[in-house]
Amino acid sequence: MSLRKGFKVIDSCSIKHSRPHPKHPSNGIPFAAPPIGKLRFEKPQPPIPWTKPINATAYSKGCIPCTSAGVSRDTVSEDCLYLNVWSPNLQGLLPVFLFIHGGAYETGAASVYDAKAFRENFARRGIVVVTIQYRLGQFGFLTLNDSVITPNLGLWDQTLGLQWIQDNIGKFGGDSKRVTIMGESAGSESVSQLTISPKTQHLFQQAIQMSGTSIGAAARGTNTLTFSANWTSRLGCDLKSDYKTCLQGKTVEEFWKVKENNAWGCGPDDLNWLGFAPIIDEDFFPKPEDALKTVPKYPTIFGLNQVEGRLFSLEGASIYMSFGLGPLKWPKYNESQFVDFVKKFITFKGYTSEERDQATQDILSYYERGHDPSDAKYWVERYVESYSDWGMNVPVVREAIAKTQAGSPVYAFLMDYDNPTTWPAGAPAPGSTHSSEFPYTFGMLADFNYTQDDLTVEKYIQDALVQFIKTGNPSTTAMSWAPFSLENHDFLSLKPKPEMKTDWFGDSYRFWTDYMKKYKYDWITYGPW
Repeated sequence: MSLRKGFKVIDSCSIKHSRPHPKHPSNGIPFAAPPIGKLRFEKPQPPIPWTKPINATAYSKGCIPCTSAGVSRDTVSEDCLYLNVWSPNLQGLLPVFLFIHGGAYETGAASVYDAKAFRENFARRGIVVVTIQYRLGQFGFLTLNDSVITPNLGLWDQTLGLQWIQDNIGKFGGDSKRVTIMGESAGSESVSQLTISPKTQHLFQQAIQMSGTSIGAAARGTNTLTFSANWTSRLGCDLKSDYKTCLQGKTVEEFWKVKENNAWGCGPDDLNWLGFAPIIDEDFFPKPEDALKTVPKYPTIFGLNQVEGRLFSLEGASIYMSFGLGPLKWPKYNESQFVDFVKKFITFKGYTSEERDQATQDILSYYERGHDPSDAKYWVERYVESYSDWGMNVPVVREAIAKTQAGSPVYAFLMDYDNPTTWPAGAPAPGSTHSSEFPYTFGMLADFNYTQDDLTVEKYIQDALVQFIKTGNPSTTAMSWAPFSLENHDFLSLKPKPEMKTDWFGDSYRFWTDYMKKYKYDWITYGPW
């Protein structure tokens, strides 16, 4: 099979590009050798040289997810380390935009995201777009943190993809010195981890983080070692002198047969439900609080939604978790249940029982402030608010502050708008939730008909992202976007009539970061201050 018109293979595994129209992308380009056989559980290796034309007209299969639930086996493969490129037919070297998909480090694929969005919203506007895949779940993050299986293989995959950009993107018209990396959810956590890693600091210049950070407990793999040991044991490899060789001999289906009592299938029934995620190994992934003090001065955009935690508490598979609330539970949810939630899922860790009990009372007092308990939705909304703050808002604001302190230009925004048809009228916790920005940032994954307000918000944010990728500043002629400051915590309120505001989730940040420092334990990171 041959490459599309405009491409041919030269010098084994180099690529020559004649810049055809962006509607013809280059899909399924290998940036690493297939991580199969003896390369399973190894750092990614350079791609195997090829001498015959390869087919770059279709997406590759996605990487193996941590569970078989909802997966068609013929759409996923361990041979999945491929990338996709959209390049405009323009002269000169153009800025490069790399998008890293989310999916809790356990699922996801490049093909999930509409090619039209990258082509029309970015490539046609003078940007070379790249999307990559990386190993997921057990195959990307299983480790006992020893010398046998290197931790954080999925992040090493992302790094090799970035190195491919440095080595090859010029042949697609891209400028390897003007690379912006962006991710959403676990993709954003990955971006955060890439910005603080000593292994990646020469590979990109700017970052965009949508609803994700390396600061919180979920992004630092607090369950990874336990679940890696569990999978290794249940696959019969824990007593082997070389457990890696044993694991390399197991089939994907054998990995999938090891299940947990979890609606997502691969982690604990807990707010931090990721079973396999990056760990702080002090090699690729240093402790964020230390690394952020000397992080390179990458211009960075941070984005959050109004009620980030709703997706993980009131919607979808979350309602089958022990902490989830389906619609039938909303009218009956009360103060006692909220207290139980805080005790069981937030303050269950800590150094002493006295600290845990007192912290619980402080948390209850904070979230009960200024609200009307007679409101039937009151306690459900306190639950969602506390989950949002713990899991997303406070960790992201902490990172924005740390990067600003380190000298990085930081721009923050709140998705202060959502199409009203996306959540039932009168239901608790209305507003934008985790991933609600996708219909606007990329113009995809929308399950509603766009109104004029939707189109207005879409244009504002897409223009700002394009401007940032090209210049490092998201301000446009239609929308001024001031940088985040340590004094005011400035942020853009993104809505049909956008405006700058101050004190981005300020009350919650001060509570969890300033007030709670009276304790020795930080419940945001599940560790010491």
